[in-house]
This record gives sequence, C-alpha cells and structure tokens, in this order.
Amino acid sequence: MVHTTAEDVVILAADKTLLKKLGNTKLDAVFGPQAIEKAQAAINSAAEGLYIECMSESVNLEVMAAQLEQASVAEVLGPKVKKLVSVAFKIKSKSAQSGYGLVATLAESLQKICESIVPEKVTPSVVKILIWHSRSISHLLMAKVKADGGAMGKAILAEVQKIKI
Repeated sequence: MVHTTAEDVVILAADKTLLKKLGNTKLDAVFGPQAIEKAQAAINSAAEGLYIECMSESVNLEVMAAQLEQASVAEVLGPKVKKLVSVAFKIKSKSAQSGYGLVATLAESLQKICESIVPEKVTPSVVKILIWHSRSISHLLMAKVKADGGAMGKAILAEVQKIKI
C-alpha cells in the first residue's frame, strides 16, 4: 500500500510481487530519499543531453532558414523540405522529452506544414512561414524557454493557429 502527499511517497506495505522482486533489498534502498535524488539526477542529466541534441539540430534549422531566404520557390520543394521534416521531427521528440513543450509544438507545426506542401500552393509567404518556424525554434532553444513559454508562448501559439496553407 502506498500513501502519497505533495512532498512524499510513503510505502506503508509493499505488495508481495514487489517484495519478491526486491528479494532481501530494503525498500529504502529503492524508494528512499537518496535513491530518489539519484534517479532525479539521472533524469536531469538525460534531459540536458537531449537539450544539447536539440541545439545541434537547431543549428541545422538556422542554416536551412538562411538557404530558404536565398532559394527560389521551386528549390523549396525539393530536398530542403524533406530535410526540414526530418529535423523538425527530431527536435519535436527530443524537446518534448526534455521539457521544452513550446519548442515541440512549433516543431510539430513545422513538420505538418512541410508534409502538407503542395507544389502549386508554394508561395513566397509559405517560404516565410517555414523560415519563421525554423528561426523561432532556434531562438526558443537558445533562450532555454521551457514548458509552454508562459504569456510569450501563448502569443506565439495564437499566431501559429492563424496559419493557413
């Protein structure tokens, strides 16, 4: 039986399956404060590693945004969009896992826009939207804007909702 509060998890009586798996291990060794701190440190370390991977991918976004500014509309339809989809997908999954929800949402939006591009509908404004998404993701990661981004995040998402392609 487990009792939880906002601060603690207290195991009042472990069920037989748990006791069988633990063997002679004391519950404090698995669920005690030191074990929980150690687990939290491992989670924080993994999140930092994912953040670094996201930053690496955001450099790719910045390079692609600069290339898009110089590209013709026809050039956007080729490998550049496929590369954007790939980078957006990577950033979406890694940023979501490391606590950057707003970044994950923008990366998902970029991915969906790229996947929905129809050659006849690509205009300079579509290219500007791709560039805006790419740069926004990079800047949010550089600023380490976590979670939903607060009021700024709400304003950004409100603008994203207005995008129609």
